[in-house]
Amino acid sequence: MADLDALLDALDTIYAHRGTSAVVVSIDGRDGLYAEFWADRGSEGLTADIVGNEDLPPEAQLSPEQEEALRARGWDDATTMWRREWPSTPTRADRQRVAYETLRVIGEVYGAAGAVRVEEVILPEDAPAGPKASIVVAIAAALLALAGALAALMSGG
Repeated sequence: MADLDALLDALDTIYAHRGTSAVVVSIDGRDGLYAEFWADRGSEGLTADIVGNEDLPPEAQLSPEQEEALRARGWDDATTMWRREWPSTPTRADRQRVAYETLRVIGEVYGAAGAVRVEEVILPEDAPAGPKASIVVAIAAALLALAGALAALMSGG
């Protein structure tokens, strides 16, 4: 894992400038796989969305077992995206948990093993400029997938 701090800096920025604020991340080597983190005006938390089957290429479609794994981890498929909300994320440690849990799902459920790339940071029009949108966060998603496999082995699954 290289620089998780870059992703956390982007999350800190959108949290500080809530109101149509978002961070969009993609996964290297996985066309169509992306996640969005949102900080809405009037909210003390963050929301994460991960692309669903409607927008994934056929070869990357989620199986019913993968969809059930998302539900079991608190993700909701009420929209075309899989969504999870964290109602209170006032500290960097809280936002680190949001990033970790989202990236862990991308590694373990989606099977992604590429680095995570911050593609875009969207701020309200009245907000000062945030971090550059092309920050590369070298997350070892393969390690997260391995952690999931080890957890499954340890639990007898």
